Amino acid sequence: MSDHGLSDHVEFLCETDFPNITGPLFILIFILSVIGNGLLLCVLFIYEKLNTMTNIFILNLVFSNLCLTVTLPFAACNALHGWVFGEWACGVGVGIYFLGLFTAVVILTAMSLHSYVTVVQPWCLSAQALTKYGVLIGSIVMWLVCAAASIKLAVSCRVIEFADIKVCVNLVESLTMKLTEIYTQIFLFFLIPVLITSFCYVHMWIMAKQGRINSQQQPSKLILGITVSTFLCLAPSSIHMFIQSLLLLDFYEYTRELIYALHYAWLIIHPIIDIYCCFIPLVHFIGVQRFRRYLPMPCNTLSLCRDETKTDSPMALIPLQNAEEI
Repeated sequence: MSDHGLSDHVEFLCETDFPNITGPLFILIFILSVIGNGLLLCVLFIYEKLNTMTNIFILNLVFSNLCLTVTLPFAACNALHGWVFGEWACGVGVGIYFLGLFTAVVILTAMSLHSYVTVVQPWCLSAQALTKYGVLIGSIVMWLVCAAASIKLAVSCRVIEFADIKVCVNLVESLTMKLTEIYTQIFLFFLIPVLITSFCYVHMWIMAKQGRINSQQQPSKLILGITVSTFLCLAPSSIHMFIQSLLLLDFYEYTRELIYALHYAWLIIHPIIDIYCCFIPLVHFIGVQRFRRYLPMPCNTLSLCRDETKTDSPMALIPLQNAEEI
């Protein structure tokens, strides 16, 4: 972005009322995400066993959510007061944010591929022990690759001051490098995962319609719902970056009105990206019976708690039988 565009960015922050809305919204998402992902993490470590591929995937998703979550208080402060944490924190915050974002996309794509292979080619997963260790090794490699990609974005972050307001921005020396960063995010961490996931579920849907999949082999609707919801949350961000790339390539004139429109759009898009951090634990506790049984429920609303009325606490843990994911 040119210096003129950056000055318009700061003036935009001074004039608009949107930061006063997005700041509290980031805090609300942070609180809900910490509670939801914290409960899910406790359930995985205390009650569930990490010897299944599904639980390993979910554990990776929780850590990915928490990476995004820890950056939300800084984003809230930045929306309300500008960046006050220094240049080092600017790079670290951006790096952690994109680490959570990239890993979430890769994990959900891997879960879709696993569901596809389980349904279409189940013989590939006959060696359960080998598969489990393969997922563990794959998880480590995935985190390292995504960390390398996020570090590349973090090292180019700088804190610049205009009109007594400090902003954390991504400064790249050459236009080629900036376009490379944008299209890498769009293609590698959005379009390609969307195409892979779409192929997997469309193929499974065709097989189900042809009667080649029985009821016990049906793909998980839960994973499909989470994956589709996440990609819908990320789609506006990818469109926003694509428009930015067109501006950099001079397809459109860099006008003040267009800059303002992009900033207004980003103030709406940014919270949408972060909302999925709350969505994943919520869906697991509501849609999966084996996770739902760990939620405390009021005894007076469930007949299973009638024998527990002698206890001092008005809340009880509902002991349901183990069930598969819906």
